[in-house]
Amino acid sequence: MAPLQDNVTGHSRTTQTHPLLVTMDRRSYIGSCPEDDPKKLYDLFRELSLERTIDPDKMQRHILDSIYRLVHGSNNIEDVSFNFNTTVELCRAIFEGSISDPSDLLVLDVEVYRELGQHLKAAQYLICQTTKSDLSEDIIKEAHRILTNEFNQTEGTYDTEYSGKYRTSPVQATSRPYMDPNKIPAAMDRMMASYRADILAAGIKGEIDPVALAAKYSHIFFSIHPFHTANGQMSRLILNAILFKWAGCLAPFGQDEEECAEYLSIVVEAMDLEISETESCRGVSDGCRTKLYKKLASYVLKHAAAGIADSHIRRYYVPFSAGPPLYPLALPTPASRHANTLLTPKPPPPYLSVSETLNPYHQKWRQLALA
Repeated sequence: MAPLQDNVTGHSRTTQTHPLLVTMDRRSYIGSCPEDDPKKLYDLFRELSLERTIDPDKMQRHILDSIYRLVHGSNNIEDVSFNFNTTVELCRAIFEGSISDPSDLLVLDVEVYRELGQHLKAAQYLICQTTKSDLSEDIIKEAHRILTNEFNQTEGTYDTEYSGKYRTSPVQATSRPYMDPNKIPAAMDRMMASYRADILAAGIKGEIDPVALAAKYSHIFFSIHPFHTANGQMSRLILNAILFKWAGCLAPFGQDEEECAEYLSIVVEAMDLEISETESCRGVSDGCRTKLYKKLASYVLKHAAAGIADSHIRRYYVPFSAGPPLYPLALPTPASRHANTLLTPKPPPPYLSVSETLNPYHQKWRQLALA
């Protein structure tokens, strides 16, 4: 596609169109009140995602910034995050080589730098591979291996027993045991078969709802809870990988306490509904069941629309200096000369104990999601 001339900046720009028409599936959303109709917000999201005209260097900058925010927000939801400015500084150090040695960051341990690097690399891998081909079990397993960096929870060492492999022992949160490990391979196979069927149906119709699709499979993945650890982080990476592939944008959330609390309440409620739904809908086809991810889809829509609007209105990015823009199929690999040290960090620090001062949803989330 030939570059066009930006009338405002004078820089070249590229017009990108999506092969499938972005169309809202209204059955997949719910407003917080009768006056809160998500259709208006979706119309804005759809308008911006149908065709965008933007300088590719600026888009590259925007994608990187969005990934940094995504990683910060996801860690913030787990209540193990650093402050935003420190996270961004570390992310840029990893991806853009802005420091020559991680020990130059005196405020943080080098091991913390490495741990954050694994999260970034997992996000890069999952988003890029899903965009270039499509989501698959192998891609999910490899992303988890990168994210957890082969961490053995039992032994406290790094090996290949847990990372990138489905769990083989039961886990339980509060009074609810997660899926029997013997059922996980079949459940993941059904999830991916359902995803492929949804994509095939979208291709036949010529239209797709990327937000609803992303929310649906983030919810299904989390309800399966296939790995020993990091299922919450993986569910959000999967959400954004699907969203990026089919809408060309990301939805960073969890940037502050209010966003975290809202997200946690949505996920906890959806999991509670999953329990009752499983009991009451035995023998009922999936197509006739209630969509349990409606609130999650509405939440993601809000942040996806904000993200894609931001990519249109911001015009002050510094061009990415590590090479030509690779959007939308790839992202730059870590530029630091210490990138290879990202493969052998110490075990991540333990989560802080639950405090009575925490949001009540955070307390339940720790029991529910951090298993």
